[in-house]
Amino acid sequence: MPQSAPLILAIETSNPSMGNAGVALGVRTDAGVDLLASEPLAPETRHSDDLMPAIARLFDRAGADRERLGRVLVSTGPGGFTALRIAVASAKMLAETLGAELVPVPSALVAASSLDPADAPVLVCLASKGSTAFAVRFEHPARGDLAQTLGILDATGMEGAGVRTIASDEHLPEPIARRAAELGIKLVKPHLSAEALMRVGHAMPAVDPLELAPIYPREPEAVRKWRELHGGR
Repeated sequence: MPQSAPLILAIETSNPSMGNAGVALGVRTDAGVDLLASEPLAPETRHSDDLMPAIARLFDRAGADRERLGRVLVSTGPGGFTALRIAVASAKMLAETLGAELVPVPSALVAASSLDPADAPVLVCLASKGSTAFAVRFEHPARGDLAQTLGILDATGMEGAGVRTIASDEHLPEPIARRAAELGIKLVKPHLSAEALMRVGHAMPAVDPLELAPIYPREPEAVRKWRELHGGR
Protein backbone atom coordinates (compact mmCIF):
# COMPACT_ATOMS: atom_id res chain seq x y z
CA MET A 1 0.00 0.00 0.00
CA PRO A 2 1.51 3.36 -1.00
CA GLN A 3 2.14 5.57 2.02
CA SER A 4 0.45 8.42 0.14
CA ALA A 5 -2.77 6.51 -0.60
CA PRO A 6 -5.85 8.47 0.54
CA LEU A 7 -7.39 7.16 3.75
CA ILE A 8 -11.06 6.38 4.36
CA LEU A 9 -12.66 7.07 7.73
CA ALA A 10 -15.92 5.29 8.66
CA ILE A 11 -18.16 6.59 11.48
CA GLU A 12 -20.88 4.25 12.77
CA THR A 13 -22.79 5.42 15.85
CA SER A 14 -26.36 5.25 14.55
CA ASN A 15 -27.80 2.25 16.43
CA PRO A 16 -25.69 1.05 19.38
CA SER A 17 -28.38 -1.56 20.16
CA MET A 18 -27.32 -3.36 16.95
CA GLY A 19 -23.57 -3.34 17.50
CA ASN A 20 -20.67 -1.45 18.96
CA ALA A 21 -20.48 2.22 18.04
CA GLY A 22 -17.06 2.96 16.63
CA VAL A 23 -14.83 4.28 13.88
CA ALA A 24 -12.55 2.57 11.37
CA LEU A 25 -9.77 3.57 9.01
CA GLY A 26 -9.05 1.96 5.65
CA VAL A 27 -7.66 2.45 2.19
CA ARG A 28 -8.99 1.64 -1.29
CA THR A 29 -7.33 -1.17 -3.21
CA ASP A 30 -7.86 -2.79 -6.60
CA ALA A 31 -9.84 -5.50 -4.81
CA GLY A 32 -11.99 -3.11 -2.77
CA VAL A 33 -10.86 -1.79 0.60
CA ASP A 34 -8.32 -2.81 3.25
CA LEU A 35 -9.09 -2.17 6.90
CA LEU A 36 -6.13 -0.58 8.68
CA ALA A 37 -7.53 -0.14 12.19
CA SER A 38 -10.76 0.27 14.15
CA GLU A 39 -11.59 1.92 17.45
CA PRO A 40 -14.71 1.49 19.62
CA LEU A 41 -16.31 4.41 21.34
CA ALA A 42 -15.88 4.14 25.09
CA PRO A 43 -19.02 2.41 26.45
CA GLU A 44 -18.85 4.25 29.77
CA THR A 45 -19.19 7.67 28.11
CA ARG A 46 -21.81 9.30 25.92
CA HIS A 47 -21.05 8.63 22.27
CA SER A 48 -21.31 12.32 21.51
CA ASP A 49 -18.48 12.97 23.99
CA ASP A 50 -16.12 10.25 22.78
CA LEU A 51 -16.48 10.44 19.00
CA MET A 52 -13.69 12.89 18.24
CA PRO A 53 -11.35 11.39 20.90
CA ALA A 54 -12.01 7.96 19.35
CA ILE A 55 -11.06 9.28 15.91
CA ALA A 56 -7.84 10.70 17.38
CA ARG A 57 -7.06 7.33 19.01
CA LEU A 58 -7.79 5.61 15.69
CA PHE A 59 -5.27 7.67 13.74
CA ASP A 60 -2.69 7.21 16.48
CA ARG A 61 -3.25 3.43 16.51
CA ALA A 62 -2.85 3.25 12.73
CA GLY A 63 0.15 5.59 12.76
CA ALA A 64 -1.59 7.54 10.03
CA ASP A 65 -1.33 11.17 8.99
CA ARG A 66 -4.66 13.02 9.18
CA GLU A 67 -3.70 14.99 6.09
CA ARG A 68 -4.05 11.76 4.08
CA LEU A 69 -7.77 11.54 4.78
CA GLY A 70 -9.56 11.39 1.42
CA ARG A 71 -13.07 10.14 2.26
CA VAL A 72 -15.33 10.28 5.30
CA LEU A 73 -18.16 7.73 5.46
CA VAL A 74 -20.95 8.27 7.96
CA SER A 75 -23.92 6.07 8.81
CA THR A 76 -26.86 8.45 8.43
CA GLY A 77 -29.69 6.57 10.16
CA PRO A 78 -32.40 6.15 11.05
CA GLY A 79 -31.16 5.89 14.61
CA GLY A 80 -30.69 7.90 17.75
CA PHE A 81 -31.36 11.62 17.30
CA THR A 82 -28.32 12.96 19.18
CA ALA A 83 -25.93 10.24 18.00
CA LEU A 84 -26.80 10.88 14.36
CA ARG A 85 -26.64 14.63 14.70
CA ILE A 86 -23.18 14.52 16.30
CA ALA A 87 -21.85 11.96 13.83
CA VAL A 88 -23.07 13.88 10.79
CA ALA A 89 -21.81 17.22 12.13
CA SER A 90 -18.40 15.71 12.91
CA ALA A 91 -18.17 14.08 9.48
CA LYS A 92 -19.02 17.39 7.81
CA MET A 93 -16.41 19.24 9.86
CA LEU A 94 -13.68 16.72 9.06
CA ALA A 95 -14.52 16.73 5.35
CA GLU A 96 -14.55 20.51 5.14
CA THR A 97 -11.42 20.98 7.26
CA LEU A 98 -9.28 18.35 5.56
CA GLY A 99 -10.71 18.66 2.04
CA ALA A 100 -12.03 15.08 2.07
CA GLU A 101 -15.04 13.67 0.24
CA LEU A 102 -18.15 13.08 2.35
CA VAL A 103 -20.16 9.90 1.78
CA PRO A 104 -23.56 9.26 3.44
CA VAL A 105 -24.49 5.60 3.91
CA PRO A 106 -28.02 4.63 5.04
CA SER A 107 -27.82 2.58 8.23
CA ALA A 108 -30.25 0.01 6.83
CA LEU A 109 -27.70 -0.81 4.12
CA VAL A 110 -25.01 -1.35 6.76
CA ALA A 111 -27.37 -3.58 8.73
CA ALA A 112 -28.33 -5.61 5.67
CA SER A 113 -24.69 -6.32 4.85
CA SER A 114 -24.37 -8.42 8.03
CA LEU A 115 -27.23 -10.76 7.11
CA ASP A 116 -27.17 -14.24 5.61
CA PRO A 117 -28.15 -14.14 1.91
CA ALA A 118 -30.20 -17.27 2.58
CA ASP A 119 -32.57 -15.15 4.69
CA ALA A 120 -33.54 -12.93 1.75
CA PRO A 121 -35.77 -11.19 0.97
CA VAL A 122 -35.37 -9.31 4.23
CA LEU A 123 -37.00 -6.32 5.90
CA VAL A 124 -34.61 -4.19 7.95
CA CYS A 125 -36.56 -2.39 10.68
CA LEU A 126 -35.01 0.60 12.44
CA ALA A 127 -36.23 3.46 14.63
CA SER A 128 -39.02 1.46 16.26
CA LYS A 129 -41.49 3.54 18.22
CA GLY A 130 -44.88 2.60 19.62
CA SER A 131 -46.37 0.06 17.23
CA THR A 132 -44.40 1.12 14.14
CA ALA A 133 -40.90 0.90 12.66
CA PHE A 134 -39.04 2.37 9.70
CA ALA A 135 -38.63 -0.44 7.17
CA VAL A 136 -36.37 -1.00 4.15
CA ARG A 137 -36.83 -4.14 2.04
CA PHE A 138 -33.81 -5.85 0.51
CA GLU A 139 -34.30 -8.41 -2.22
CA HIS A 140 -30.70 -9.42 -1.56
CA PRO A 141 -28.83 -8.17 1.55
CA ALA A 142 -25.57 -7.68 -0.35
CA ARG A 143 -27.20 -5.64 -3.13
CA GLY A 144 -27.99 -2.13 -1.99
CA ASP A 145 -29.36 -1.32 -5.44
CA LEU A 146 -32.15 -3.80 -4.77
CA ALA A 147 -33.38 -1.94 -1.69
CA GLN A 148 -36.88 -0.50 -1.42
CA THR A 149 -37.70 2.00 1.32
CA LEU A 150 -41.17 1.19 2.62
CA GLY A 151 -41.14 3.89 5.30
CA ILE A 152 -43.10 3.69 8.54
CA LEU A 153 -44.91 0.36 8.83
CA ASP A 154 -47.10 -1.31 11.43
CA ALA A 155 -48.16 -4.94 11.76
CA THR A 156 -50.66 -4.63 8.92
CA GLY A 157 -47.83 -3.93 6.50
CA MET A 158 -46.14 -7.28 7.07
CA GLU A 159 -48.30 -9.29 4.67
CA GLY A 160 -47.59 -7.05 1.69
CA ALA A 161 -43.85 -6.85 2.36
CA GLY A 162 -43.22 -10.29 0.89
CA VAL A 163 -40.17 -11.11 3.01
CA ARG A 164 -38.71 -14.20 4.62
CA THR A 165 -36.89 -12.38 7.42
CA ILE A 166 -37.17 -9.27 9.58
CA ALA A 167 -33.91 -7.81 10.89
CA SER A 168 -34.30 -5.60 13.94
CA ASP A 169 -33.07 -5.07 17.48
CA GLU A 170 -34.91 -6.02 20.65
CA HIS A 171 -37.08 -2.91 20.35
CA LEU A 172 -39.12 -4.25 17.42
CA PRO A 173 -42.76 -3.45 18.29
CA GLU A 174 -44.54 -6.46 19.77
CA PRO A 175 -47.47 -6.30 17.30
CA ILE A 176 -45.02 -6.53 14.38
CA ALA A 177 -43.13 -9.40 16.00
CA ARG A 178 -46.38 -11.25 16.73
CA ARG A 179 -47.67 -10.81 13.17
CA ALA A 180 -44.32 -11.92 11.78
CA ALA A 181 -44.57 -15.12 13.83
CA GLU A 182 -48.07 -15.74 12.50
CA LEU A 183 -46.79 -15.35 8.93
CA GLY A 184 -43.77 -17.57 9.52
CA ILE A 185 -41.34 -14.68 9.09
CA LYS A 186 -37.99 -15.23 10.82
CA LEU A 187 -36.62 -12.59 13.21
CA VAL A 188 -32.88 -11.91 13.32
CA LYS A 189 -30.68 -9.23 14.84
CA PRO A 190 -28.31 -7.47 12.40
CA HIS A 191 -24.92 -6.13 13.41
CA LEU A 192 -23.77 -2.62 12.61
CA SER A 193 -20.10 -1.70 12.79
CA ALA A 194 -17.66 0.80 11.37
CA GLU A 195 -15.95 -2.08 9.57
CA ALA A 196 -19.20 -3.05 7.84
CA LEU A 197 -19.82 0.59 6.96
CA MET A 198 -16.37 0.69 5.38
CA ARG A 199 -17.08 -2.38 3.27
CA VAL A 200 -20.43 -1.24 1.90
CA GLY A 201 -19.72 2.47 1.55
CA HIS A 202 -16.13 2.87 0.38
CA ALA A 203 -17.11 3.21 -3.30
CA MET A 204 -20.42 5.05 -2.90
CA PRO A 205 -20.76 8.57 -4.34
CA ALA A 206 -19.83 11.62 -2.31
CA VAL A 207 -22.16 14.57 -1.63
CA ASP A 208 -21.81 18.24 -0.89
CA PRO A 209 -21.45 18.55 2.91
CA LEU A 210 -24.07 21.29 2.91
CA GLU A 211 -26.64 18.83 1.56
CA LEU A 212 -26.04 16.06 4.07
CA ALA A 213 -28.59 15.51 6.84
CA PRO A 214 -29.43 12.54 9.07
CA ILE A 215 -32.37 10.33 8.15
CA TYR A 216 -35.16 11.04 10.65
CA PRO A 217 -38.30 9.07 9.68
CA ARG A 218 -40.34 10.89 12.31
CA GLU A 219 -40.21 14.33 13.81
CA PRO A 220 -37.51 14.20 16.53
CA GLU A 221 -38.89 14.15 20.07
CA ALA A 222 -36.83 17.22 20.95
CA VAL A 223 -38.44 19.16 18.09
CA ARG A 224 -41.93 18.06 19.11
CA LYS A 225 -41.36 19.15 22.71
CA TRP A 226 -39.96 22.49 21.54
CA ARG A 227 -43.07 23.15 19.45
CA GLU A 228 -45.34 22.25 22.35
CA LEU A 229 -43.36 24.45 24.74
CA HIS A 230 -43.36 27.41 22.39
CA GLY A 231 -46.87 27.12 21.02
CA GLY A 232 -46.04 25.50 17.67
CA ARG A 233 -43.41 28.03 16.63
